[in-house]
Amino acid sequence: MAEQERQALLSAIPAVFKARVKGVSIEFEERPSKALIAHGVDPDALSVTEREAQQIVVFLTNLHDRHGAQPGEFRAEVRRVMVRELADWAGTDCDF
Repeated sequence: MAEQERQALLSAIPAVFKARVKGVSIEFEERPSKALIAHGVDPDALSVTEREAQQIVVFLTNLHDRHGAQPGEFRAEVRRVMVRELADWAGTDCDF
């Protein structure tokens, strides 16, 4: 499910933003790792941007815990978090 959302979002990015987010990977993990937490990431974070690694990490269990088990709601929240992170990476606050 999350992979389908990732692919749908990436294919829907307008051309003007594609160059700005080229090379950025979106990864999914259950929760922040101990290493991330040790570096100051909140254990309840929904996502984190790792600019040096050119990576956005979405924490699925944290999203599920916060937004419930309804598949439609969960899918929409995964998409919202990815859009927010990609827009931030691209230097804009608009949704695409």
